[in-house]
Amino acid sequence: MADSAYTSTRTVVPAFKQAPGQPLPPDKQKFNFKLSHNRVIVEHTIGMLKNRWQSMKLLSLEILKAEWDILKSYVPNFDSSKEEEEDSGVIDGEDLTLCEQLFTRFCQLL
Repeated sequence: MADSAYTSTRTVVPAFKQAPGQPLPPDKQKFNFKLSHNRVIVEHTIGMLKNRWQSMKLLSLEILKAEWDILKSYVPNFDSSKEEEEDSGVIDGEDLTLCEQLFTRFCQLL
């Protein structure tokens, strides 16, 4: 789960960007809304935890429960029987269908 500043990878599904002069399809608007809503909840939770335990303000690594729960839900559905190429981390034009598949699977988990 990431905001639209991040690049899509096999492990990161960011918010969808609107193409200039074109509206964002309703399903992607809904996805962006749910993503934003969940990110706000996570950020508020981190803020409350940091206020409760002041020592957490110094943490450089934060494991966010919402993302972790989504990942745990996704991993059992991953088809590991497919032989994978070496992963560059970036989804290019050839992997657009993979990006759409990840989007569909992610939306089913919400």
